[in-house]
Amino acid sequence: MLRRVFFVARKETFHIVRDMRTVYMALGMPLLLLLLFGYALTMDVEDIGLIVVDGDRSPASRDLEGGFTRSGIFSVVSRDDDPRGVLPAFRRNEARTALVIPRGFGRDIDRGDKGRAQLIADGTDANVASIAMGYAAAIGQARTMALASGSLGRLGLASGAKARPPVDVKARNWFNPTLKSQWYMVPGLIALIMAMMSAMLMALTVAREWERGTMEQLLATPVRPLEIVIGKLVPYFVIGVGQLALVASAGVLLFDVPIRGSVGLLLAVPCVVRVGA
Repeated sequence: MLRRVFFVARKETFHIVRDMRTVYMALGMPLLLLLLFGYALTMDVEDIGLIVVDGDRSPASRDLEGGFTRSGIFSVVSRDDDPRGVLPAFRRNEARTALVIPRGFGRDIDRGDKGRAQLIADGTDANVASIAMGYAAAIGQARTMALASGSLGRLGLASGAKARPPVDVKARNWFNPTLKSQWYMVPGLIALIMAMMSAMLMALTVAREWERGTMEQLLATPVRPLEIVIGKLVPYFVIGVGQLALVASAGVLLFDVPIRGSVGLLLAVPCVVRVGA
């Protein structure tokens, strides 16, 4: 049996070597798909366009605006005096968010009253809108704590201590601490590409045998169908290992996806799944 499988595998290897288009497709297509989907499918939210409508033009309003710009998440694209210009800017896709500070904002804060400002987000992209609202809430909370600490200091009640929230919950993300979308997109793409290319290559080799009329010749030989399948599988198994090594290396080098653990196990498990499939 092993001898017949060896000859079938050698015959299939000769076919692959003579037709280099199969090799190009087997090695080039996974890398191309990884590049296309890896760069196109991203859910990272950075550099959110922000329109500032400052009707107060006070130090307090400028400090609030600075809290958004210093965060590194928001980027001021324009400043306007009329809030009615926000909607046309959203429709032209010039910005995703708008910070509206009404007149009297600084006066209310100086009096010890509640200063009110509004962040408007373009809800057509729910992901960006929800993330922008979360960042805005965090910036507003930080600004509130700073103002409260300053007020206590002016009243002589701070006693040299900084105001701190009564509960401090520190969150930590395992496996993806920076929440980069490529870190979970690229491994999933690798699995999807490997499964797709495996089925495609095996289908092509069987279809090629039927088109050339050599499948009937193989079936007429003493080689059994199971041996034919195994013999055809061996060369593509080797190509599959090369595919996995190529796309995994591209994921590490191009998308900075870290590999933690055994590289040998990473190569072995998909190969076992490929054989089982």
